[in-house]
Amino acid sequence: MPDNPPPEEAIASIRRLISHPPEQSAAYGNGLHFTIHQLGEQSRQIAGDPELMSAVLELSEEISAHRGKGCRIAAIEMARVSRYLSILLTDELRHSGERAVSLAAARDADPSSKGTWEALERLAARALGCIGGPASRSRHTDRLRMDAWTQLRMICEVVREPAHLELALETAGDAKISSDVRSCAVDFIPEYWGVDEPDEATVKLLSALLTAPSTRELLVSVL
Repeated sequence: MPDNPPPEEAIASIRRLISHPPEQSAAYGNGLHFTIHQLGEQSRQIAGDPELMSAVLELSEEISAHRGKGCRIAAIEMARVSRYLSILLTDELRHSGERAVSLAAARDADPSSKGTWEALERLAARALGCIGGPASRSRHTDRLRMDAWTQLRMICEVVREPAHLELALETAGDAKISSDVRSCAVDFIPEYWGVDEPDEATVKLLSALLTAPSTRELLVSVL
């Protein structure tokens, strides 16, 4: 198997494939998805380079907006890259042993890791944007939103961001959202509170879901 191209080359190739797809659909899909996979295999290098991280986050936005051939699988592959990056960044920031009270506070309080916190903040913002997008009945959108909740649970290991809890409570309590996505939001809540007692809003929501769950899967998550 050939070596992975440098991240900069992979990013440029992905952009070319999006803007000028080849006539053969199979060749386009295989090339796009494989190149995104190659980019993900270099997540450690990307996580340690602020310019590369910015380029990947910009590329992620472009893939989210892409509506051409293979756009759904490309978005899923790119979400996997974001997940790898979240794992690496949280591992790097776990050194303090205590969770920060917010991303902004952590960024300002830890100058030596400011770039890492900024990158994690941007990844969290991408996840929030995915989850908080327009209502949708698409299974593809649900999959992306479930993956975004996985990222926020990882990030929650190093920072307890109030906005993330607020979104989790809002999502879990919204009957118009699929039970799979709501269950992911419920799964986030204990990660957020850890050993601390949850606040009144959290207790009230979980009690309501326990009393009248809309699906068995949601009940299992609450339990």
